[in-house]
Amino acid sequence: MMNFRSSIARCILMGVSVCWLTGCASSPKSTRDVSDLPETRNEAEKTHAEDLPTLISRGEASLKLGKDDEALYYFIKALDVQPNNLKALVNIGAIHQKQGNDDLAELAYRLAVKQSPRNVDALEGLGLVQMRRNLPQEARQQLDAALKLDRRRWRAHNGLGLLDDQAGDHRSAQKHYRAALQVDPKNSPLLVNLGYSLYLSGDWQAAMQQFDDALGIRPGLESALLNKGLVLARQGQETPALKAFGKVLGEADAWNNLGYIYMTQHGEPDRARRCFERAIALSPTYHVQANENLKRLNAMQN
Repeated sequence: MMNFRSSIARCILMGVSVCWLTGCASSPKSTRDVSDLPETRNEAEKTHAEDLPTLISRGEASLKLGKDDEALYYFIKALDVQPNNLKALVNIGAIHQKQGNDDLAELAYRLAVKQSPRNVDALEGLGLVQMRRNLPQEARQQLDAALKLDRRRWRAHNGLGLLDDQAGDHRSAQKHYRAALQVDPKNSPLLVNLGYSLYLSGDWQAAMQQFDDALGIRPGLESALLNKGLVLARQGQETPALKAFGKVLGEADAWNNLGYIYMTQHGEPDRARRCFERAIALSPTYHVQANENLKRLNAMQN
């Protein structure tokens, strides 16, 4: 029988509001219709005799079909049978992480780590969620712990690379990105992260190679195109930069982007002004950002 403590955990991890316990300080980002869950959708199938392996198996099968909420239901129900079931907790954390419910994901991962401090999935997941919650020290601790147990965790390497870039340690960041790419060499976002780190460290030619490699795998990857446009603009190649920006942005926004680079990184106010004015002229409606940038440029010159 489910006890009081596990019923509270069940409600919290499911994303059900428990105001008297939490004070309603926050709510999950996704709202679920209770009538759509298997338990209420088909009462004829409901049974109290479901065993733990069956619930876990059904949850994993639902995950493979992309039915995340249905999978969440089965994993939560597994906690009714065994409140500290590790596999259920890790999967609950992963589902909430995917859906952007970071508070709930962190709670599930913390419970999993408490249950099994050497569980790599829980450590990695917890670290990545803490990164997204802007908790760099806590995130680094969890990701380091995950890599000590398994050096081939590319997500942990990528997370530590991002943290190192934020801290200005680009050499260390690039080591992590390259280690991640050894595991997943065709991962285009990883190539973009490595390229941007190389750009930050001043190696523009190597950075461009990474962006081109990423685009060779995913030709329309927005982050690769925008970063390629950034490097081209820094190199003074205005027309190719506009072309790269234009594949992602409208023409007016492409000119605004170029003007912003001239203003902030080139120190070329005349070129920046020309770009902002061009963006304003091309925009079919009032271009808020270009006008704001033009005001900022005037303030800087005055």
